[in-house]
Amino acid sequence: MNWQILIAISILTESVGRIIQRFLLKEDNSNPIAFAVIFQLLTGILLLIFAVILGINFSLIKTDGIVSNLILMPFLFGMSNIFIFKSLKNTEASLFTVFFTTRALWIILIAVLALDEAFTARQILGTILILLSILIIMSKNTSFRISKGGIYALLAAVFMGGAIINDAIIINQFKNVPFYVALSFIAPSIFIWAINPRQSLNILQITRSTMLYKIGVLSVVYGIAAMTYLMSYTMGAAASQIGAIYQTTSIVTVGLAIVFLKETKHLYLKLLAVLVSFIGILLIK
Repeated sequence: MNWQILIAISILTESVGRIIQRFLLKEDNSNPIAFAVIFQLLTGILLLIFAVILGINFSLIKTDGIVSNLILMPFLFGMSNIFIFKSLKNTEASLFTVFFTTRALWIILIAVLALDEAFTARQILGTILILLSILIIMSKNTSFRISKGGIYALLAAVFMGGAIINDAIIINQFKNVPFYVALSFIAPSIFIWAINPRQSLNILQITRSTMLYKIGVLSVVYGIAAMTYLMSYTMGAAASQIGAIYQTTSIVTVGLAIVFLKETKHLYLKLLAVLVSFIGILLIK
């Protein structure tokens, strides 16, 4: 199996995962915080099993100079996932996707401010296009305000942007990538639970219901997405190649949302916004 097939599987499974998240969360009695805890914990355990099968080389696990980054990791991923689940409970998966693509913008901004990276004219143009995609979506609302679900998606994108930059710093030192990816799911789950202790009863109720199996399916889907994404690197693909191709998740997610969730309202605006943001992301890369 070549890396192109692996990355295609990863793109499809992540997009399917977003659809499943929206399907489960749009129910009135769904609890996004409890969902986030259980989903991340189950996915992390699945990825940990995968890491053990591959073999954990503890000599590759070094924390010199990155202790603060490791402490920051569960906070950034935890907050991002809280807002992802809150957003998908309050807005359509297709709209969430457009707002969440701004994470590329926040990655660049954080890199410029924190890592003193240059901000090129091409990246400026890409940033303008991403912002334009948000304005296109907002134009469907006569009051020209971002919905609550849109605000949650933007906050999720900000925290995810910070998490990805933080990850880049950690991985340079913490060479055992499969083990770290498992840790990046398990640690945020514990963090979210720790700051929401009152959700313990809701979490316990889900573990005793059929909903656990549905979240389990979601965890398997995301586990496959993460594993195939990692495996594509081991097949010799360049990070720039994978990064560019992976942006098609926004197009695939919107397409699946239209077909399976019947999110056809303001369809032409959604498609235009996704196309504009996709071009913007490619320019930023």
